[in-house]
Amino acid sequence: MTLHTLELVVRDRFGLDIEALGPSVFPKAVETRMTAVAAHSIESYLAILNRSVGELTALAAEIVVPESWFFRGGWELFQTLALFVKERAQRLPSSSPVRILSIPCSTGEEPYSLAIALHEWGIPAASYEIQGIDLSRAHIARAESAVYRSFAFREPFPKRETFFLPDCDRWILRPALRQTVKFRTGNILDFSTQLRQPSFDLIFSRNIFIYLTADARQRAMAKLDDLLIPDGWLCLSPAEANRLVPGKFEAQGHPKFGLYRRIPSTTPKPSLVLQVHQAPVHSYPPLFNLVANAATDRSPRVDRPGFTTERPTSPPNTVAMATNEWITAIRELANTGQLADAKLQCGELLVVAPGSAESQALWGVLCQAEGRTEEAENAFRRALYLDHNHRESIQFLILLATARRAQNEVATLRRRLAQLEQGDAK
Repeated sequence: MTLHTLELVVRDRFGLDIEALGPSVFPKAVETRMTAVAAHSIESYLAILNRSVGELTALAAEIVVPESWFFRGGWELFQTLALFVKERAQRLPSSSPVRILSIPCSTGEEPYSLAIALHEWGIPAASYEIQGIDLSRAHIARAESAVYRSFAFREPFPKRETFFLPDCDRWILRPALRQTVKFRTGNILDFSTQLRQPSFDLIFSRNIFIYLTADARQRAMAKLDDLLIPDGWLCLSPAEANRLVPGKFEAQGHPKFGLYRRIPSTTPKPSLVLQVHQAPVHSYPPLFNLVANAATDRSPRVDRPGFTTERPTSPPNTVAMATNEWITAIRELANTGQLADAKLQCGELLVVAPGSAESQALWGVLCQAEGRTEEAENAFRRALYLDHNHRESIQFLILLATARRAQNEVATLRRRLAQLEQGDAK
C-alpha cells in the first residue's frame, strides 16, 4: 500500500487537490499525523482513518495553511457589508436576524472583522448571527480564544485598543465582540448534513478554490449557491469570480471587493450599490488588493467622528519623507484608481530606497494589477531577498506559482510560510 491510497481517501472526502499542493506537502502531513497517533505503517494509519472521522479531518487540516488577517480586503469592504447588514436587518422582523456565514473562517480574523464593523455602525448584536466554519479544529480553537499576534493586523487599524486588550505582544478581542461569532468545524462539501435552512443573507468564502479539485470546486460552488437566499451577497476573492453560476450574480461595489449579489428571478435590482458609495468611509486602504480596472473616483472621503483620514492632495516627491509614509501615499493613489501616478511614485521611491523590501513588494503589487506577472514575480523575489520573512511576498509568490502549476515551488513556499506562522504561535 502506498501514499496514493491515502491521497484518494482525502480527495474523495474533502475534494482537496493533492497534486496542486506540491510533492512534499502531503507526505509531510501524513508523517506528522502518523507520529501523532503512533501509527507505524501506511496500512495501520489507513485503518485509523477508516474508523475515525476526526483523524481524517486532522489529516486534511494539516495540508491547508491558514492565511488570514483583520480587514483583509480593506476597511471599505467591511463598511459596505455593514451597510448591507444594517439595511437588511431593518427589513426583517426582529425574530429573524441577518444570517452570515464565513467558510473557511481560518483562525477567526474575517468574521471578527465584520463583527467590529457592525459594532462601529451601531448595529445591535441581536439583529445578526455570524457563523464561522473551518476544517481544522486547531484553527477553530485559535478563533475561539480570540488571541492574536501583531501580524494579524496588516491593515492600518488606528482604534485597535477600542476592540482589543493588549497582553504583552498579543492582542485579545474584547468579550462582547467575541460572543457575536459562533465557531465550529465543518467541511464545505458537507453542507447537507452540517448546516440547515434557513439560508444565509451573506456568505464569505474566499481563497478556498485553489485547494480543491475541479469537481470539488463545482460541488462547493453549488453548495454555496444553494445556501444563499435569492438576493443574498457572496464574498469571494476577485480571482474566483469565474466560479460563479453564469447569469445568477452581479458584482457589487468596487471589483477589488470580490462581492457579488445573487439576482432574484422575480424582483428588480435594488439601488443598494449607489447607497453604499454614498456611505462614509474610513481611510483604511485595502493593502495588496488592487485590480487592473480600478475605479477612478477621486472625490474626497467623508470621515466619521474619531477617525482622521486626510489624504495628501498630491503625491510626495521629496526624499525627506519617511519611506513608510511614502508607501502609504502610493497605496492611497493606487486604491483610488490612480495606478499610473502610483507606479510613477513607486519608481521614484525605488530609486531612493532600492533596499526596502516593502518598496519592492509594492512595485510587485502594482505590476500584478496591470497583468505584468513576470515583472511582479521578480519584484516579490527581490523583496524576499531583502527580507527573508516578508510574508506578503511569500503569499503572492504562492499564488503566482500555483497559477504556473510549479508544484515544487508552491510546496517550498508553503513550508516557509508555515514556519513563520508557527513562530508567531509560540
